[in-house]
This record gives sequence, C-alpha cells and structure tokens, in this order.
Amino acid sequence: MTTLTNLQPAPVIDETARLLTEHYVFPEIAEQVADLLQRRLAEGAYDVDGAEELARVVTEDLQSVNDDKHLRLKYHADPVSPEQGAATLDSIRRDFDTSLGGAPRVELLDGGVAVVELAPMLFPLEWAAEPLSAALAWPPAPRR
Repeated sequence: MTTLTNLQPAPVIDETARLLTEHYVFPEIAEQVADLLQRRLAEGAYDVDGAEELARVVTEDLQSVNDDKHLRLKYHADPVSPEQGAATLDSIRRDFDTSLGGAPRVELLDGGVAVVELAPMLFPLEWAAEPLSAALAWPPAPRR
C-alpha cells in the first residue's frame, strides 16, 4: 500500500547533484547527470508517492548517462544514526588500510611486466589518489 507523503524532492535532488559534482570520479559525467536530475525535477518526474519510489526513479536517472551501477540513491526507512555512519566509515577505512590504499599487490614480473591488483572496492578519492598514483607509476621507466 502506498501512502501519500509531504515528500519534497527538490532538497534531495539538490544534495544528490551537489555530492555527485563534488565527488564523482568523472567530472564531465557528473555535470551531465546533475543537469539531468535538475531537468527531471523541473519536469515533475520526481513528484512521486514516497521516498522509496523517489529513490528508484532517481537511481534510474543516475545510471542512465553512463550505465554506472555504482550510482544509486538509497532509501532507509529507519534513519542512520551518526554513530552508525561513523562506524561504517571506520570499517571502510580499515578495508582501505588493509588493501594498501586500494592496490594490495604491485609486482614486477619477468620481462618488465608490472602487475597492479586493484582492490574490489572503490575508496574516497582523497584517500586513494596518492597510493593508486604511486602504484600506477611504478616501476619507473628504465634508464637508457
């Protein structure tokens, strides 16, 4: 059963667009998606019956530009407490640290072939930029 709510989609869309443009790895895609979200908001596409439906429709739009299944808006019926959010971030940080910054294996094979194993999880750019850049720049070019 769907119940009508006083859901105001504009603040949700504005915050989603802000987070996307500030944090998404592909800035030009982020701008395209943010523009799409604002256009769809103006068209009334997000005037839906509830938060779950809003999350579903926004997720479809988030993924429509480049089919990135990592982009999604999730709805939680029970609010996530600040303590729960901090615990989740701590857990992600532990995963980051144990994966050596997102590249748990960097190895030089015979013939000068380098193997860089990337962690199965993407970490915040401000954490991962330096270790991943170092891993991808290694080994240095041979001197002639």
